[in-house]
Amino acid sequence: MSKIKASGLGLETNASGNAIGRDPRMMTHAEIRAVGHDPMSPMQAIRAHCVDCCGGAPAEVRACAAVHCPSWPFRMGRNPWREVSEARREAGRRLAARTKSGASNPSTDLGFDEEDDRHGSLDLPEETGVAEAAELAVTSVTCKVCGQTFTAKRSDARICSAACRQRARRRAIARALG
Repeated sequence: MSKIKASGLGLETNASGNAIGRDPRMMTHAEIRAVGHDPMSPMQAIRAHCVDCCGGAPAEVRACAAVHCPSWPFRMGRNPWREVSEARREAGRRLAARTKSGASNPSTDLGFDEEDDRHGSLDLPEETGVAEAAELAVTSVTCKVCGQTFTAKRSDARICSAACRQRARRRAIARALG
């Protein structure tokens, strides 16, 4: 099969001379981008196809009546077969509770005002000395991945670096796959 190089459209010709789409597994990222595709998840690709199928109107995707289409259950950009874990649900509940309690930015609210944060001071009792304040602000923790002791900047830190975080994630995926 000879590839149609002049057009750069991700096409090649078959034995009878007809243009057919190239196998994207055999294309480089640059070639796929040149065709006009940006990186996206499979769910995003399904959603984009559904929007295209509905004439470019995202509101029409919700009203889609093509229930026999293989993409129909996924048309809203979510996998309906994937259950949300209880841990994820609980994290969402905690975030909602912090939001309702009035935290300015629940994901980063550390319990002190922005004014205090700018000057690096914590709201500690008057009798707390400098050494005690430093001890309360940072904690020495052992990394759950490599076993190395590190100074945690957050009270819930358990992993020392991005490399260890990635290693832990890969191990978790390998355990899940069996």
